[in-house]
Amino acid sequence: MEVLFSQLIDVRPWGPQDRILPGAIAAWQDDIARAPDALVRLEVELWYHENAEKRTQAFQALEGDIVAAVGWSCTTP
Repeated sequence: MEVLFSQLIDVRPWGPQDRILPGAIAAWQDDIARAPDALVRLEVELWYHENAEKRTQAFQALEGDIVAAVGWSCTTP
């Protein structure tokens, strides 16, 4: 067991850096630089809340963050 723990480099909670690869971010930045007015498709997976109100709040919080960051609106299927 000691050998296993000696191999750990970075112990931290799971975060965004574990979900979005740097190559994906670079590709988005390149796409936006080439065509700043073009639509950018982005799929976001939210954790499902049993409570409908919590689901709505989670989506609205994400949508608000996106609009605040880049001024874009969100669409849902």
